[in-house]
Amino acid sequence: MRAHLGFLISLVSGIALAMLSFRILMVERFLSLWVRFLQTIPQISFIILLLFWFDRETSILIVIFLMSFPLIYVQELEGLKGIDQDYMDIIELYHHRWWYNLKKAYLPLTAVQIEGAILAGLPLALKVTVMSEVLNQARDGIGRALSLARVNIDMTSVFAWTILLVVFVSVETELIQYLFRKRKQRQQ
Repeated sequence: MRAHLGFLISLVSGIALAMLSFRILMVERFLSLWVRFLQTIPQISFIILLLFWFDRETSILIVIFLMSFPLIYVQELEGLKGIDQDYMDIIELYHHRWWYNLKKAYLPLTAVQIEGAILAGLPLALKVTVMSEVLNQARDGIGRALSLARVNIDMTSVFAWTILLVVFVSVETELIQYLFRKRKQRQQ
């Protein structure tokens, strides 16, 4: 649940800030520095530093956000920059509210990039969550189970939890791909 909440926060903020960056060059320049910074810092450093400043649950959510946000932001911004100029002219020609343009133009035109960001980012968020749970000594979760298995020198449990995570991520990824395929079929 943590992974999904953290990923959802990064998905919404990544898309929103990419839209803002697409419209305002100064925002893009400012955020590009921070995104590069976030992409460069090792995950383990974030986890350790955040433990000093926040409680366990909050630090896990922040780490998920910090790891997922750059991927989503970059994907969406590049998708927006790749929109054909003819489409951009049509969007500008009709003076609709920004919400209408977002819903009817920008999101559909960048759906491939959003799908790619979700398919790449959600498994990353789940991995980062488990790693954070292990390092933070979380009270529950797969990371907690792996940590207990390590302490008890229980290799079977380590493999079992790892396989469970792989199966869960695979099923979830297939479900997301299925939902995107259904959406595309409805649009045709």
